Amino acid sequence: MALEINHSTSAQPQAQPDFVYGGIVCYESVNGPYYPTYEGFENTGSSDVRWDHWNLDPNMKISRTASDFYLLYDLFIDELDEGLFDQLMEYVLPQFVRYTDMAVGGELRHARHRVRRVSGIPAPLRLAVKWTQQANKPQFGFSNDRHTTWKQWKYFRRQFGNTALLWAEKTFVLFTGGGYGGPRWANIAKTLRRYVTGEYTPVMFIDTCWGLQHNGGSYFNKAWTTTGIANILDANQREDFVRLCHYASPAIAEMYTRIRGIQIQL
Repeated sequence: MALEINHSTSAQPQAQPDFVYGGIVCYESVNGPYYPTYEGFENTGSSDVRWDHWNLDPNMKISRTASDFYLLYDLFIDELDEGLFDQLMEYVLPQFVRYTDMAVGGELRHARHRVRRVSGIPAPLRLAVKWTQQANKPQFGFSNDRHTTWKQWKYFRRQFGNTALLWAEKTFVLFTGGGYGGPRWANIAKTLRRYVTGEYTPVMFIDTCWGLQHNGGSYFNKAWTTTGIANILDANQREDFVRLCHYASPAIAEMYTRIRGIQIQL
């Protein structure tokens, strides 16, 4: 089931100032305009949670999509994109929201072994981290298996909204050992939180996502091949749009060179 982002502030649930979960009173409910809603928890087999449960596109080409994004945005600024930038955003935005959310949840499973003072993890997140399942309800705990945790986090986010992302930020900075969690993952969680709470616009969110790094490189590598993304970002920084055209979709590259009057061999 896909993550549904509700863009209507009038329809979102009312946040409670505090609530109780597992006997613990919880605070810091900060939901913002984009509140996650999910279907129920699916405790069933799946060929791949990324595609089946989070509805990610297994065929997305990150480097090509990044090139298309920056070329079309350059045209969009001058109102020359013929509506294609908005079309690209309609595709990319929900993909990146769902992917970032899923990746954050998967990394949190390591807190069980990487946070020395588990009591420092905000509740009720520490309950999910502490137990792989509670009262025969596996959706209330985080498994040691990444794919299972991706499903469990989906349920957890539905229950606690965007506050869960704030808890994730605070938990990641408690990690020790260097290979998991830490400041980079806290930044990934913060980037999504800033979008769903309205601090980042969709374009700001996507632009930030391209350069996000976890401890092993581009954070996109939990689902997609990231070869070439560093070259794309470098070219964009230099405003080397000719270089971007060589990575972009052929139709977008042709459109860009035509509109800008650039002669290159594609």
